[in-house]
Amino acid sequence: MADDDGKNQKKVIKDVGKQLLSKHKCPHKDLLVKLLQQASKALPELKTQSDSLRPTIKPLSDSILKHGLLHQKDKDVRLLVTVCVCEILRILAPEPGFTDEEFRDIFRLLVDMFADLADTKSQYYYSKRVELLETIAKYNFCVRMLDIGCEDLILEMFNIFFSVIREFTIVLRNHEVWVLIG
Repeated sequence: MADDDGKNQKKVIKDVGKQLLSKHKCPHKDLLVKLLQQASKALPELKTQSDSLRPTIKPLSDSILKHGLLHQKDKDVRLLVTVCVCEILRILAPEPGFTDEEFRDIFRLLVDMFADLADTKSQYYYSKRVELLETIAKYNFCVRMLDIGCEDLILEMFNIFFSVIREFTIVLRNHEVWVLIG
């Protein structure tokens, strides 16, 4: 449960960022997952968008960039980084303090997350991807994508969505056929 002004969440976010920043090289997966889980749970609790939260969030943002976490290959780490970055963008909107190149890397990560949207085997991963999609839609991330020239990523994202819809439609049709036969 969140406290009234988010003091506990702010402390968690700042501490996670400082711990990650203090590492000279990228920490091992277990530590990354542990710390990013803490941040990914605390960030959504900061309901208000506010530039005053920048000093709290900056260490986490800087550590994500410092350790190349936008390019991380591990599935768990990538998902947690994506959740954290989406929340950072939401909280610090309209200007979260990333360069256009960093934004492009962030949007690449988001589009890559959606490539697995049709995978519903893991309810955890699926629900997190849907939450990301809702955040992107609610806060008009696509406008920023257009502003910095990411038309190729938008096209790729829509192709992924159409592909997922097509796969889902095929599954539904197959189910309907079996229901009619049965």
